[in-house]
Amino acid sequence: MKIIKDYYKLIESNFRNKKLRSFLTTLGIIIGVALIIILISLGQGMQNAISYQFNKIGIKSIRVVAGDLNGPPNAAFGLNKDLQEHIERVRGVDYVNPVIINDGIMTFDSEGALVSVFGYDTKLSEKGFADTDVKLETGRFFTPGDKDSIIIGNNIAIKLYNKKIRIKNSVEINGRKFRVIGIFEKTGTDVDNNVYMPLDVSRELFGNSDIVNVFIVQIKDGINIDETAKGIDRELFRVLKNKDAYKVFTPAQLVSYIQDILGAISVFLTAIAGISLIVGAVGIMNSMYTSVLERTREIGVMKAVGARRRDILLLFLFEAGLIGLVGGIIGIVIGIIVSYGIGYLLSGLGYELVRISVSINLILGALLFSFIVGLISGVLPAYRGSRMQAVEALRYE
Repeated sequence: MKIIKDYYKLIESNFRNKKLRSFLTTLGIIIGVALIIILISLGQGMQNAISYQFNKIGIKSIRVVAGDLNGPPNAAFGLNKDLQEHIERVRGVDYVNPVIINDGIMTFDSEGALVSVFGYDTKLSEKGFADTDVKLETGRFFTPGDKDSIIIGNNIAIKLYNKKIRIKNSVEINGRKFRVIGIFEKTGTDVDNNVYMPLDVSRELFGNSDIVNVFIVQIKDGINIDETAKGIDRELFRVLKNKDAYKVFTPAQLVSYIQDILGAISVFLTAIAGISLIVGAVGIMNSMYTSVLERTREIGVMKAVGARRRDILLLFLFEAGLIGLVGGIIGIVIGIIVSYGIGYLLSGLGYELVRISVSINLILGALLFSFIVGLISGVLPAYRGSRMQAVEALRYE
């Protein structure tokens, strides 16, 4: 314990005498650790948000989309609407909700904005929304006779325009007038930013009469969703004769698919952050070589009074590790502050589900990692210092 205390006093004195160089030495470690904390915590927050969203839309819903679609359903990729009757034949299917998606210009109070418009089968009325746990804040759901009526997400009503949209307000979408009959409660999902209109009206307005962008398939209670998904896959292959023409996703598969993508992106970005750590390690090594040269006479004196090679080696290794540790601590503090700052900013922009949290395991791992990086960086300079001969070191000018 006493020798560690003596090491610490020597190292502290060196840090104090060379403040600027010590700071510049730790800068690469600080940046690298801060980036790792930010990227990992943000990536975890996004994965948690995605899991929540898919749990929110229901564990009994299967999505059927075009085979060449990579990413969320959109207007560019679709399947023929006639496939609905084939999907409905599959054992375990309760009902099929065909959805078409388009982008349109919605004008309210002389102010226009681009919105995503979802064509919805009004025959399902409240049932389809209820099964995905989406509730109205005000107004009503569609009825089969509705024509020029829309239901809008919470962000559309409150944040998109300078003036709030209320029930019975009139808006225009691509020049056609619609009346707002319902406003959804805030969900924290994409529903908040979407506009829903009757399916037939959407086909008239956007002209895509034969295409469905996504079939949302609801499964009966007590039925195994994976078995039903396999049944849908077999039926669609029988009809289309091409496995690549469609994709069948259960919620678990969708979550896994998206999290795999996010995980790959996180690994890539973390690898970029690792470059900063490598730069930091090179900086520590360079600084330690310089320190060994500057303290050659000091090494000579220490050896002359009985210090062993192991003592000199441990002194410089401990110093290098401490530099890495200090850089890691500063980097963690910066990373935590920036991470929660990003979380606060995302919350203000309406992405409340991306909840940033920095785990104690991440903090301890970053501390240990930065200490090890510093330690490894100091091995060669420490070995060189320990190999010096006392007489030669005392003669060094």
